[in-house]
Amino acid sequence: MEIMELAAEIGKQIKDSPEGKAFLEAKAAYEGSIEINNALMEYQIQQQALEQITEETEPAAMARIDDRLTELYTFITEHPQFKAYEAAEMTLNGIIQKVQATIVAQVTGKMPAECTHDCSTCGGCH
Repeated sequence: MEIMELAAEIGKQIKDSPEGKAFLEAKAAYEGSIEINNALMEYQIQQQALEQITEETEPAAMARIDDRLTELYTFITEHPQFKAYEAAEMTLNGIIQKVQATIVAQVTGKMPAECTHDCSTCGGCH
């Protein structure tokens, strides 16, 4: 089997794993949420409005828009479907990182060190 065929098979296995399925379900629920889509649309509109005005000419309007952007951001990021999607994505990314580390270990003979959050000790970003 060619290397890319093996990589495709690994990808399929990850996608079919419980973590992969949970990610796809959480993503579909997040992307299908009318509440979240409406908030995202309004967020984009509010950002565009904010770009059209300046603090010097319309400070009150700018403050109102800024407050609304904060409300929308909080609503989106605290929404249960967003949180479920984010958690599922982190779990899936963890599995993908472990697979990558295993491949690197097989090629180099050395298992990559865990992230120290000190980029000077790292061989590549996770």
